[in-house]
Amino acid sequence: MKLKDLLLGTIVGSTPLAAGAAKTDSVSDQKPLIKEVKDKSQPEKDSVTTVDYSDVKISTNDSSVQKQELINHKKGFDNFKKSEYDMLCLVAHFETLKGLVAYEDKASGRWTIGFGNCYKPDGTPVKKGDRIKSKEELLYYFESFVDKYLYPNMDKYLPLHLMSKAEIAVIGSLCYNYGPGILSRKEGGKLKPSVFSEKLTEYFKTHSEESKEYIKTYMRTHNTVKGKPNPALTKRRDLETRIFFGEIVMDNHNELNLENSVNFSEVSLGGVYNFRDRLPSDTAKVIDMLKSSAGRNLNDSIDYAIKHPVPSGAGKVYKKKPYRPRKGVRGR
Repeated sequence: MKLKDLLLGTIVGSTPLAAGAAKTDSVSDQKPLIKEVKDKSQPEKDSVTTVDYSDVKISTNDSSVQKQELINHKKGFDNFKKSEYDMLCLVAHFETLKGLVAYEDKASGRWTIGFGNCYKPDGTPVKKGDRIKSKEELLYYFESFVDKYLYPNMDKYLPLHLMSKAEIAVIGSLCYNYGPGILSRKEGGKLKPSVFSEKLTEYFKTHSEESKEYIKTYMRTHNTVKGKPNPALTKRRDLETRIFFGEIVMDNHNELNLENSVNFSEVSLGGVYNFRDRLPSDTAKVIDMLKSSAGRNLNDSIDYAIKHPVPSGAGKVYKKKPYRPRKGVRGR
């Protein structure tokens, strides 16, 4: 089942199922199809190799090492596909959905559309006047970025077969925000895993305290816009970290009955940004605040955006209004 079919099914009221594999190229029985993908979401034009393991069969002629690698990659591919709906719910919650007509983002000054997309599925930048015309096209913007950029990079630099749905969704959300380039670095003209990727891999294999603290510090410090800490990103990183380490459990299919679980498809998009100051240290309070946050949830936001495609203030220059003291208020 494609991700867009899954979400559209929830809109019309059917029971959501685990996200299945998105549309992929056919794969021979002997070896996976390899295709080169240029990551156009990043300033540098580094190529990554993507492999679709959905239909790969393991041959008895393969060596034991080759067999284990294929088994791991097949499991990693399955893990990633199962996490896509959770990733969508998490990304949508953070990115929100302001409208289906391109608007100029206040923080970056870039033309943006849909769930914070600055690039179209064909890799060209979003520009003024661009418009998404349907729910299917909206989800295609998300799916294409995930399939072309997120999965190839996460498959190349992380042990997806060892990662949970929540861990994949959180790292996907982080890469969606900062770009998949955070998983790699250039050395001697070649791409190698970044220190962050190496620490993530160490954590998934050993769960050492040292790697855990590195990840927490990395997440906490990647909260800047134009070099300055951003309050909204600080809250986002805080919540992502809690989900990554299991303090808050995503329950986007209403399958669990846990006190620390949240269905992000039902809470208000961007609700975490409405919290004043910092998030409370008590995880239970965070969950209560999320569940009671006012505003439209994922499906309602999509329906509203279809009916009202132009976001309020789209394309306008935002100017801070001068402070004027209220009349009759003593001391002002």
